[in-house]
Amino acid sequence: MQISQCYQILEVSPHASDEEIATIYKQLAMKFHPDRNRDRLEWAHEKMSSLNQAYSTIMGHRFSQGMPKTRAPEQERRQQPAREKPAEREKSRQQESGPRPSNKKRSVDEQLDEVTRESVIRTFGKIRESVNDSLYRFFQYNLYNLIRRDEVFNRGTFNSIVMNLRRSFHAVKKLHEETKDLDVRRHLDVFNAMIFNFYKASECLNVIDSYNDLYDVQAYRQYKKADDLLHHAQKEIFYDRHNRGYPKIDHALALVIQAQKIFKSVLAMFSDSSWAVETGIKLSYATAFREYVELFFSEEE
Repeated sequence: MQISQCYQILEVSPHASDEEIATIYKQLAMKFHPDRNRDRLEWAHEKMSSLNQAYSTIMGHRFSQGMPKTRAPEQERRQQPAREKPAEREKSRQQESGPRPSNKKRSVDEQLDEVTRESVIRTFGKIRESVNDSLYRFFQYNLYNLIRRDEVFNRGTFNSIVMNLRRSFHAVKKLHEETKDLDVRRHLDVFNAMIFNFYKASECLNVIDSYNDLYDVQAYRQYKKADDLLHHAQKEIFYDRHNRGYPKIDHALALVIQAQKIFKSVLAMFSDSSWAVETGIKLSYATAFREYVELFFSEEE
C-alpha cells in the first residue's frame, strides 16, 4: 500500500501531526467497527483492516523518515551521545604531513578503517545505552497498557520514548554509512530492525472492544496469547534483568519462539480477521526481537 493511498484512506493531510492522525484514526475506527455495521459485517471487516494497515504504514513511514529540522530542547540534546570523529582528525593529520608512498598509504587507510570502526562501536554503545533506558521506562510505567498510556503524564512519557527511539534509529543509520566492517554493520542493522519493529508493535491494539463476532474473538484470543508471551520476553530483556542483576536469556528466547509460532498460526487460520494486521506487525517484531537477543546476548554470556 503506497503512503499517499494510506493518507487518503484515513482522510487526513500528510502535513497533519502524529496526534491528529491518531485522533482521526480512532474516530474512523469507531465509525467502521463491525459492531456498528452489523448488517454488513464483511464490508466492516474490510474497512477496518484497510484502516489499520493505513495507520500502521503511515506511522511506520514517519518513524523511518529523517527527523524534523527543529532544535531539540536542551535536555533532549544532552541525552544524545556525542559523535566521535577521531578518524577525521587522523586523516587530516596524515594529509598535513605530506604524500606517502603507495604501500604506506594502504597502511594508513587500514589504520583509518580501524580508528573509524572503534569510533563507531563506542558511539553505538552510547546509543544502545540510551535506547535501553527508554525501553526500561516503557516497561517501568507499564505503557504496554493502552488505557494507562492515554493518561496525560504517561502519554508524554511515551512520546518522549518514541522521540528518543526515532533519533537513535537515524543516528545508527548514519553510523552504518561510516564503517565498512560487515560485522559491525550487521549489529547496527539488527539493532535498528528491533527499534523500528518495537515502535510499530507498540502502536498495535491489544484489547478487544467487542465479543459479538465469534470469528474475531477466536482470532483475538490466540493473538493475545502470543502477545502476552512476547510481552514477557521483552520485559525480561529490557526491564526484569536490570532489576534482578542478571538475565534469563534462554527463558526469553523460549517465550518469543512460542509467540512466533502462535502468531503464524493466527495468520494462517484467521487471515480475514480484523486482527490480522496487528498479528503481522507483532510477528515481524517478534522475529526482529529474537534476532537481536540471539546476536547481542550470546556475545555477553
